[in-house]
Amino acid sequence: MQRSIEEMTLDAKTIIHGKCTQIHSSWDVNQERIYTEINVIANEYLKGPQGTEIIITIPGGQVGNYVYEVSDMPRFSEGEEFVAFLSEHSSGRNLVTGAVQGKLKIRKDPHTGALHVKIPVEEPASTKKSAMIFDESTQEMEDVPLGEFLSEIKGYLGQ
Repeated sequence: MQRSIEEMTLDAKTIIHGKCTQIHSSWDVNQERIYTEINVIANEYLKGPQGTEIIITIPGGQVGNYVYEVSDMPRFSEGEEFVAFLSEHSSGRNLVTGAVQGKLKIRKDPHTGALHVKIPVEEPASTKKSAMIFDESTQEMEDVPLGEFLSEIKGYLGQ
């Protein structure tokens, strides 16, 4: 079910504006599932600071010829800048809150150099789809200046 930015802001333990520096996938201890660890350098924490570099863990990834895909998990790429809403798993790992909705890419306007984030256009409650995965391919997206988006989050946090 689609969650609003306000809901994810309030639910998240940590909100980070950062950049992916490294991605590494590996098997769990029983070699039953693959997990991917994303190393992130923090540009800014809006909630729950954890240090200059953190690791985000997502289920799925590739180890050798084995691929384990989890359809509603966000995808990361090295060098990518983003805002992520994180929760803490009982193991202490940072997980993305709201699955694919909890990671928003930051894009640089090639003409102006301004940074923007693509966020989902909120749908009226009567038209919300509950069994659908929400990402840029299935959802109408809106380009918002990064500063305006970060101010919105800070407003939800009373900052």
